[in-house]
Amino acid sequence: MKSIFTLLTALTIFTVGTKAQSITDSVSVNASYTHQVWYSFENGEVKSEQVDNWDLAFEINGYNSSIRINHAGGTQLWIYPTADTAAWGSNLDTTGISNWPALLNSDTSWAHGAFNNSADPNDQFDLGWGVYNMTTHHVTGDSIYVIQNTAGNFKAFKMLKLAGGVYSFELADLDGSNSITRMIDKQAFSERNFGYYSITNDETLNREPNRFDWDITFTKYGAPIQGFGVYPVTGVLQNKGIEAAEVYPVNDPESYEDYQSAQFSTEMNIMGYDWKSYDFNSGGYVIADSTVYFCTDQMGNYWKLIFSDFGGSSNGNFYFTKEKLGATGFESFAGESETTLYPNPVAPGQSLRLKTDSQSEPVELTLIDMTGKIVLDKIVEPNTTISTSQLTSGLYLAKIKIGNETRTQKVIVQ
Repeated sequence: MKSIFTLLTALTIFTVGTKAQSITDSVSVNASYTHQVWYSFENGEVKSEQVDNWDLAFEINGYNSSIRINHAGGTQLWIYPTADTAAWGSNLDTTGISNWPALLNSDTSWAHGAFNNSADPNDQFDLGWGVYNMTTHHVTGDSIYVIQNTAGNFKAFKMLKLAGGVYSFELADLDGSNSITRMIDKQAFSERNFGYYSITNDETLNREPNRFDWDITFTKYGAPIQGFGVYPVTGVLQNKGIEAAEVYPVNDPESYEDYQSAQFSTEMNIMGYDWKSYDFNSGGYVIADSTVYFCTDQMGNYWKLIFSDFGGSSNGNFYFTKEKLGATGFESFAGESETTLYPNPVAPGQSLRLKTDSQSEPVELTLIDMTGKIVLDKIVEPNTTISTSQLTSGLYLAKIKIGNETRTQKVIVQ
């Protein structure tokens, strides 16, 4: 397991090495795309799991407390339109449900799941499925949902709250019977992006690898397709914080290495699914030509990736070449600061970690509580840890100043 210290230290180092050799590799998600594979550019395949063994994914680290659904497995979600949580336990009338607006995951950000889609953009405390309470420091659920699980069964669903790092929710039959309460404790998934739950099997799942051990994932997922709404596609998504860029057109993809000029983004679907298309005449997939992808990894290296073939549903094989080009120099991401405090929210007694693109310049860090009181004001070294033992639970505004630039960030201490 990579330590966070090792990861952040590596990110601040810029090295120039000899040209690496291109490596041919492949990944299989199996016939009919039944599996999800997490992949490290440096180490290859990290883990494989069935793609349909979950219904709900609860974000472990992140301000939005994202809750995602398994589009690829057939999970669907709707807000019950005619009643709020006070109606829990009564019979839910789902007449016309096919005409209700479905709630959908974002395919560009892990931080915006289907349950977050109803958030009021003008209310910073509204997470969609619930509202952050400044007094209790809890997020309290405010809606009843109808959810269809991977087995095709419909259930009533209600988020209760997120409190003390624990998500709690209720499930019942549509007539209110057979109600159960379940919990997802963030501490049980502290080194994962998400904790998972299967409604079908009434089971909590630790299905992801350590979040610092992988760079991209090969998987089936839901993406908006014109004329079809959200449709299951199979492709490649980036891990949180991993930057990628697509360059097209490129005259000679094999020799092209100008990643410094590429426009990098942390949107999760930069590679996505549309580097391939199905040719009905030949009965196989055609790979987009003149296209190169550049991607960073967990250790701060740049990689070049070229897709060469795709086996389709008959075997689920992805074929590609990869080449390590060098280590990241943050100057390459012009206008995009890498400065952040994490994990966020932070659990009681857990230290905050300051990730910054400054390699040597001291950082002025200020924390302000919601009354306007400055609770911390100190000069710290780049890429350091900050104790939260003296902070009470609540929402804070962090001001991070490096040289003449200042960034602000909301931080929750649970």
